[in-house]
Amino acid sequence: MNFFGYYVLNLEPTILAFLGQRHPAPDWLKPVAVIEHVPWWHGRPWTMLKRKAQQLSHSMKGLDHHLMVHAADEERMRKLCGVRGAFVSQNIYVDCDSYRPQALEKEYDAIYVAQMKPFKRHHLAAQVKKLYIATAWGGDLPSFCRQVSHATFNEKRLDKAELAAMYSRSRCSLALSAVEGAMLASYESLLCGTPVVTTASRGGRDEFFDQTNSIIVEANEDAVFAAVEHFKSSPPDPELIRAGTLARTDEHRRRFCRYVADLISSHGGGTISAERLYQRYFCKPGGISGRFIWADTFDKPEQLVRVQND
Repeated sequence: MNFFGYYVLNLEPTILAFLGQRHPAPDWLKPVAVIEHVPWWHGRPWTMLKRKAQQLSHSMKGLDHHLMVHAADEERMRKLCGVRGAFVSQNIYVDCDSYRPQALEKEYDAIYVAQMKPFKRHHLAAQVKKLYIATAWGGDLPSFCRQVSHATFNEKRLDKAELAAMYSRSRCSLALSAVEGAMLASYESLLCGTPVVTTASRGGRDEFFDQTNSIIVEANEDAVFAAVEHFKSSPPDPELIRAGTLARTDEHRRRFCRYVADLISSHGGGTISAERLYQRYFCKPGGISGRFIWADTFDKPEQLVRVQND
């Protein structure tokens, strides 16, 4: 996924969606509605009330803003504060075909895909001997966290294919933060059939976890190590993990399509079925990523040719 630009969900009326950092939409797009997926946990009252104030500001400028949240507690807070939106994980945008189980030899007991920031709590993986850590752009991991200086790590950014292979070369993946957003890496891991060792968390990654694909542990080194050892001795079926993950993803995608269909209708775009939107967004080659417009190409209206409504 790319976090710098917009997905063009509909034209006439123009409805856009974005993840994370927002860029002003170009004048030639003239959106009537924008859907935002929260980049971090928004379960606190003051956080959601701030979003309510932002929506009112958008409305005064003639823009209909909608907030998609990733977790059940965020959804309760959203409804309590009267923020327009729905419970739809940002994982609906992931190209699921790029991440799937591969029959590769297991080289690592665990993989942790995490940027080098303190909230990721790398030190909790200190006891995992055969550990691979993939950072966002590569870098000097031992200098950042000496407790995992024994780990193998990437020195440059991994592409999708390289990362997918590393998931399949690992017996499990790690998710060690206490709070963040939906945590894309944990979802990619499940698509690859690799189970997850996770601490209790807020932000939405656990919405795709169950008793067969993950273990929730206390935030200490011993607990993380014990869970990794469990998956070494009792590996789950990768295809079952992937199938369950795709089923949960489909629920979110169809909920999203129903929401957008109602939004199109409310802005004078006529009646369109959620199933038709589902086919448009998720069943065509390239999927919904083909409807993405990069921020640095906003001066090129001709790119809308590839996102025309069918």
